[in-house]
Amino acid sequence: MNHTATDVHVELTKPLLKYLERDRQIGHSHVMATLPRSLGPTPRHTGGVLWHIDREGERLVVRYPQVPAGATNLGVITEIREVVGTGHLRIELAMNVQKTPPTRIPPDLQAELKAASGKAFRSKLVVVPEHERPGWAARRLLRSAGFSVDAGSLSISPKYRADLGPRRGGAIPYVEITATGVPADQEQFHKALANGIGKGKNFGLGLIQTFPIEH
Repeated sequence: MNHTATDVHVELTKPLLKYLERDRQIGHSHVMATLPRSLGPTPRHTGGVLWHIDREGERLVVRYPQVPAGATNLGVITEIREVVGTGHLRIELAMNVQKTPPTRIPPDLQAELKAASGKAFRSKLVVVPEHERPGWAARRLLRSAGFSVDAGSLSISPKYRADLGPRRGGAIPYVEITATGVPADQEQFHKALANGIGKGKNFGLGLIQTFPIEH
C-alpha cells in the first residue's frame, strides 16, 4: 500500500490566506461545502477529510480519500497528488502544542470524584514548554503516528494560534513540525495519515504531509 489518500493543493491569494487564518471556522465551512450533504452530523470525520493552511506556499492543502467533483469549488487547483506512506520520508504537520499534566489528586479521591460526577478526573490542557517540545514531538509522533524520527532532524516553529473566529471564540495553540524518519508501525502510520493526529482537526491541524526522500 503506497498511499492512503489524495492531497489537493489550492492556490490562495494573500487576502484570502489572512482571512482564513483569522477565522478557521470559515476554512472548515469552505472545505465541508465540497462534501456530499448525506454524511450526517460529523461530515469531516465521516468523509475522512483533513486540511491545512500552508502559509509559506500560500495554498490550502485538503486531503480526501477520493477527490469529489466539488473539490473545484475550493478555488484554483495547482496540484493533485497521492499521499506516500512508506519508505524514508520527510514529514510536515501543524499540531496542537498541548499536553495533559499528571494529576496530583490521590487515586482514592479521583475514584470518589468519578463516582459523584460519573466522569473521570482530567487535568486541564496546558501548553508544552518550549524546552520540552523536541522530546514531546518525537514521542507524540511515535506514539500517535507510529513514525520514528531520525536523530537531529526535528525542526519546530515558534508557537502560533489557530484562531476559531468570533462565532466560536478562542484559539488552539500549535506548532509546525518538520522531521525525517520512517514508519516504525506501518498500519498505525497509515491510520494517522488518514485520520490526522492531535486536537483541532476541524480547524486545519493534524494533517501529516509526506515527501519521499530520494537516495
